[in-house]
Amino acid sequence: MSTVKTDAIETRAGGTSVLTIGTATQTIKLPGGTPGADKVLTSDATGGATWAAAAGGSNAPAFLAVLSASRTITDAVTTNAECNTELLDTDGLYDNSTNYRFTVTADTVGWYWISGTCECYFGTAEAAYLRVMIYRNGVEYFDRYNNMNSNPATTYGLTADGIIDMTTAGDYVELFVRADDTSGNPQLNGNSSAPFYTYFQGYKLAGVS
Repeated sequence: MSTVKTDAIETRAGGTSVLTIGTATQTIKLPGGTPGADKVLTSDATGGATWAAAAGGSNAPAFLAVLSASRTITDAVTTNAECNTELLDTDGLYDNSTNYRFTVTADTVGWYWISGTCECYFGTAEAAYLRVMIYRNGVEYFDRYNNMNSNPATTYGLTADGIIDMTTAGDYVELFVRADDTSGNPQLNGNSSAPFYTYFQGYKLAGVS
């Protein structure tokens, strides 16, 4: 591959005013600046070009994972919801078998809307409390809590959601649940087909950097 170094390129004298680069069958690459997935090239008042997020662009990456079957969880212990079946994973960033987490790469960093819902079965009106938490990089970020000691329920669900800063490659989010059952045997409800009871989802906010 040859490299041409110069300060300016213009059309030849007597030629047209159209400057053509490449052909229809070739790929043109502009690595300068900060290129990234779904970015567009924008110009300032003097023609200086930079890469920027496209306004109203794609909300990818996006993911949706569900818990495919109900399982008993340890009473009053914070537990990963382990949503193990992917219904959507546009960029292959959700781990549905080991850590059950969504992790961004250098090309997909940004601000994300993240939501997690957990539904628990407590037996016959034995619910003491239910807590649903979203963790970012191993630290609790969002928390929803309901104390039901005075009005115990048989089945109860909660959702924790919000906008999360995931602007560094390797940032990740996880869904956790903590349930207290007076009998000591809370069950996290799951289902392999709709309706879904426990699920974890999110998408990137377009046009936000």
